[in-house]
Amino acid sequence: RKTNTTISDYKVEISSISPTSGGNNTIVTLKGKGFSLILSEDTVRFNGKIAQITRSTDSSIMAYAPSGGSTGNVSLSVRNQQVAGPVFTYLASPLSITGISPTSGQAGVQVTITGTQFSTDTAKDAVYFNAVKAAVVSATTTKIVVIAPNSTTGPVNVTVNGNTASGPVFTYVMPAPVITNVVYNGLFAITGQYFDPQASVVEIGGQTVTGF
Repeated sequence: RKTNTTISDYKVEISSISPTSGGNNTIVTLKGKGFSLILSEDTVRFNGKIAQITRSTDSSIMAYAPSGGSTGNVSLSVRNQQVAGPVFTYLASPLSITGISPTSGQAGVQVTITGTQFSTDTAKDAVYFNAVKAAVVSATTTKIVVIAPNSTTGPVNVTVNGNTASGPVFTYVMPAPVITNVVYNGLFAITGQYFDPQASVVEIGGQTVTGF
């Protein structure tokens, strides 16, 4: 087990940062080795500007991207060692969702999400309908087109490069019921799709039937 005494013998390295872009106060995680467990012994800078550290271990540090910072390398000083890591890119405006269209429908409907700072690489845009991931059809920096997944009514969220924006609620509409077969053998057995176990009403010959 490493202690603060033993890690002083390790070379400080930054292997990665996540996310690699964002706005002011984005929480960025630095991964590497040789970090100090004592916050006051770790100094993180974003292109030279000192950041506030919230948590540190010997291999991970979480820090806020400082307000007024600029795009450049993230560096770390631990005691008498200083190393430079990957570049953190400051975004001109934060990731946001300004609207969705339509705001209701069934699973499988195409939904257009408008906002800012989306990725043009569809693989980097993760869209969730009430926590269920949707398939992305196309994307620009201000518009994402997705297929509504099989989910339930709830907010639409977009995650890009570790940053998440929450948008309006998408309301799922139950499709009209479809009857595929009716069998009578002392009792009626009705099969089909999109029945509601709580609110279905059965009529035979115009008469409402109870007991189903």
